[in-house]
Amino acid sequence: MRSLPRTLLGMLLLGTAASPAAGDRRFAEVPTLGLALPTIPLAGDQDATSTVQNPGGLVFVTGCDLELAITEFDSERAAGAGRGLGGFVALAGSLPFLPRLGLGLGIESLDPPAHVLAPDPGQPLRFTLAFAVGGKRTGLGMAWHRFFDGGGLTDGVDSLDLGLSRRFGSHLALGLVARDLNTPLVGGVPV
Repeated sequence: MRSLPRTLLGMLLLGTAASPAAGDRRFAEVPTLGLALPTIPLAGDQDATSTVQNPGGLVFVTGCDLELAITEFDSERAAGAGRGLGGFVALAGSLPFLPRLGLGLGIESLDPPAHVLAPDPGQPLRFTLAFAVGGKRTGLGMAWHRFFDGGGLTDGVDSLDLGLSRRFGSHLALGLVARDLNTPLVGGVPV
């Protein structure tokens, strides 16, 4: 029982040491994320939103797919830039003697609630180009994102994502995504 107070004191001190300093700038959500989309294309049914969700899944798109996404949420409870309008197109196919290939393009007009978020993320336009290569059950892809915001916080920021998608049959799939591999600077802060 004597070690319980010491343990609690140690946990309290560790919690205090881990908290950010008063002058530390942090983002509630990574500002390089785009629209708040459903996460189904991470590993499940692949569509054109795989361009930004998991580029490795582009090899599983059937032919050509076009998606339009509009997201909206309560601006008083917003934690990030995830609302706005986006359009995505993806095509996949096979060529003789080559693995299956996928290509995706995306344009997202983000409309984050500036009055709630600090620092103000502006209203960026995010362009995405994604490419994937794979076989019948596995796809590996990379997505490049470029932000345009007329001199705003994310203007000119480039971001790279790497995605892997694996199908183990009709009922089981795995999706892994590493976001912001190049650790871009947004407002002088690495994200």
